[in-house]
Amino acid sequence: MRKIVVFPLIVLIIIVMSTCKSNLSASNRQLLKTEEIASLQIVGGLPGTKHSPLFQNTDGNGKTTVTKIASWINASKPIRGQTEYGKHGYPMVVSLKMNDGKMITVEPAYDCVSKTNTDGSGSKTCTPAKNEIVISKDSNKIRAESPELCKWLSDGWEEENNSS
Repeated sequence: MRKIVVFPLIVLIIIVMSTCKSNLSASNRQLLKTEEIASLQIVGGLPGTKHSPLFQNTDGNGKTTVTKIASWINASKPIRGQTEYGKHGYPMVVSLKMNDGKMITVEPAYDCVSKTNTDGSGSKTCTPAKNEIVISKDSNKIRAESPELCKWLSDGWEEENNSS
């Protein structure tokens, strides 16, 4: 009798483990394939701020940068948090142009708090979220953690540009 009970239990465990493994593989799917990115550029900042050069996936230095940014986006860890802020300053944004003409943007994430004053007026305070980004593709937005991409977006692209 025990043999009859143990066999279905082993089969059930194998099925559950196979399902978990395939779900894990699906969650590790690449968000971006480097070969699907035509170019990227850092835009935004205060009015008058100089944008980065256009990093094109067809030239050596550009391909290196595009590959690095795609790998950081793919390695980012999705987290909970705000993805919509309204007007909150002038952040630097990575703008990726895909081969199909669509755009993907990556911007620093913020934590915003709105407050209604006793006189009925309101205010909003936004503070940068450490090591967090928001990835926007079409109408979908994902908040994620990526220390490397945050650092590069804040000052690394300028250092890279100056060393080229």
